[in-house]
Amino acid sequence: MCLAIDHIRNCQLNERQLATELQRLQRDSDYGREAHKENEMLKTEIQVMHQTLRRLDPNATHMYGHFTSQLSQPAGHQTNGASAISLPPIASQGPQAPYSTFTPPAAAMQGVEYGGR
Repeated sequence: MCLAIDHIRNCQLNERQLATELQRLQRDSDYGREAHKENEMLKTEIQVMHQTLRRLDPNATHMYGHFTSQLSQPAGHQTNGASAISLPPIASQGPQAPYSTFTPPAAAMQGVEYGGR
């Protein structure tokens, strides 16, 4: 009789531990899904910003890290399988703004650009 009671208590304890572990895993899974969603949104935002930078200053490399160096590769060489985002052309609103011809000194961004190591 005592053996059956111990077995039932052990089963109940195991069930509580499994329920606790399941809740923890569900929270971790939800966190992972949200983190993945946020990463995808950030990648899209970086792609849009990179494309805009390339339009505004086509002579610069605009590589600041691993992801932007991947974006600088030709579309056929992208390894992440993401399709390139095409933006509409920048609409000109009358005469060109004076800042569009401004070229910052080369030393202004020294040490920021990614060398593609």
